[in-house]
Amino acid sequence: MGLEIREAVITDVEDIIEFEKDCFEHPWGEQSIFGELINNKSFYIVFYEGEDVIAFGGYQDIVGQGHITTMGVREDKRGLGYGKKLLSLIVEHAFRKDIKEMTLEVRESNITAINLYESMGFKIYGKRKNYYADNHEDAYIMWRFDI
Repeated sequence: MGLEIREAVITDVEDIIEFEKDCFEHPWGEQSIFGELINNKSFYIVFYEGEDVIAFGGYQDIVGQGHITTMGVREDKRGLGYGKKLLSLIVEHAFRKDIKEMTLEVRESNITAINLYESMGFKIYGKRKNYYADNHEDAYIMWRFDI
C-alpha cells in the first residue's frame, strides 16, 4: 500500500470522521469537518494509506495568522515521522500564503505533541485554564513567529 498525501476535500469527510473517532477521545463532528473543508480560509491535509486515513490536520488563516486547529496520527502509526511531516506541510503551506506566525493549543499532558511542536520552532507563551471540556485540562498556547 502506498502513501498518498494531499489536500483534504469534501469527498474525504466520511473517512476523516472515522479517523477522528479512532484517533481522538472527542472527535470533531461531520458538520465541523465539512465546515472546515469548505472554508476558503482553512487548509487541511490528509494522509491515506490505501483506503485508510492515517493522519489529518490543518489550520485556519485568521487575519493573516495561522491557527492550527487539529492534528492527529492514527495510534498504530505514531512515532514513524508522520506527525512531523504533517506539521511541516502545514507550516510550508502557511509560508506560501504569506502567513508569518502560527499558534495552536495543546493539552498540558500531551508531552509527545509538545515535543513535536517545540522541535518545529513553536514555543509555549501561555495557558488556557480549563480549556478542554471533557476533563477541564489546561491547554498550553504555543506560537511560532518566524514562519
